[in-house]
Amino acid sequence: MRTLVLLRGCPGTGKSTWIRDHHLNQYTLSADQLRLIHQSPVLNLEGKYDISQKNDGKVWKLLFSLLEERMERGEFTIIDATHAKQSMISGYKALVLKYRYRAYVVDFSDIPLETALLRNRERAEHKQVPDSVVHAMHERILSEPAPSWTTVIKPEEFDDVMQYKPRRLDSYKKIHVIGDVHGCFTVLDSYLKGRLEDDELYIFTGDMLDRGIENAKVVQFLLSIKDRKNVILLEGNHDKYLKQYGHDEETRSSVFNKKTKPELDEAGFDKKDIRELARRFHQIVYFTYGEDTYIITHGGISALPDNLLFMATSQLINGVGGYETDIDHVFTKNMEGRNIIQIHGHRNMFRLPVHAAAKSYNLEGQVEHGGHLRVVTIDRSGIQTYEIKNNVFKTSAPPLTSHHEHEELTVEHFLKHLEEHDYVSEQKLAGGISS
Repeated sequence: MRTLVLLRGCPGTGKSTWIRDHHLNQYTLSADQLRLIHQSPVLNLEGKYDISQKNDGKVWKLLFSLLEERMERGEFTIIDATHAKQSMISGYKALVLKYRYRAYVVDFSDIPLETALLRNRERAEHKQVPDSVVHAMHERILSEPAPSWTTVIKPEEFDDVMQYKPRRLDSYKKIHVIGDVHGCFTVLDSYLKGRLEDDELYIFTGDMLDRGIENAKVVQFLLSIKDRKNVILLEGNHDKYLKQYGHDEETRSSVFNKKTKPELDEAGFDKKDIRELARRFHQIVYFTYGEDTYIITHGGISALPDNLLFMATSQLINGVGGYETDIDHVFTKNMEGRNIIQIHGHRNMFRLPVHAAAKSYNLEGQVEHGGHLRVVTIDRSGIQTYEIKNNVFKTSAPPLTSHHEHEELTVEHFLKHLEEHDYVSEQKLAGGISS
């Protein structure tokens, strides 16, 4: 998930060995490895080979490019570099803020200088650096603390700090897990009966907007509850458009641009409020209640991995597998013998009931098309499921008449029909061509 780990220590403190011993290579970007990709070791004036520093501009540009691609997907990432200067660490801050990451610095400065010097001399020839460089980096790390927006931990603390653990939520009288709303406020309000109880928890599984016709009312409702401690908003695949809208960024969604955005524009929301709302979205809810453990995501996952922190946020939002995957039965099969229950929204191609499989609940009920808002509640007596019919939705447009019934049907008429269709999106290509 959205976690960035920066290793900090002079050469010879064992950073790369620590990564190998903790089996973290697949999550790591290494500056030295990228230097060797750019150029093989070069012969120096002492007649030995070393890693060239002449390509560092290209190396760090590539590293940050790869890092941003990972952060766009919400991947757990480690950067293996010395990070001796505070300014080097500060270079990550813009990306951390943009992608809402937590940043940790694993501090190797407790390794004695003499040990680092000895290890450096024992490394492969091309990986050795002059003793003077090790001395200078060691002194700088001790004199320049990591920036305050990072959390500094020691290597021996990593396993405990980086383990994503469930929260206990037994203090709540009842937990409401509410499925995809998709811009349908009336049906949501009918379930909530116009109020939230202070001693109950409300979890929304994401996709709050788009497709429905009451998007502005949904946003107004979210703004009114976003600061409550008993409300958790999960991020769905449609909710990224709200963040982009708040930042006046281009949104690549015809449904949002043609339907949702005009509603929000007409309502006149303050973009600052929209940005604050977008920052409230969570990736996952993982908790225990009574004797059971629950995992709630938007898209649905195939199993509970050993460490949820290593999962990409994009998989939590979009789900594991394709949209056609029966993730409820997959999860139940993979978690046989374990007391873990999944609740999700997003996909339900096979029109499964709310209790879609023994260990999985599906809250996608096509509410935006006149289907049902789906809800699961958890309390001392167990789990209850609800489906509330939505009667406020846009009916389908009438079908196109045949050529014999409408002699004046033109290409322009047909294109207009495609542009207004909820299930057709347009991608503009070069040369005035669209697909």
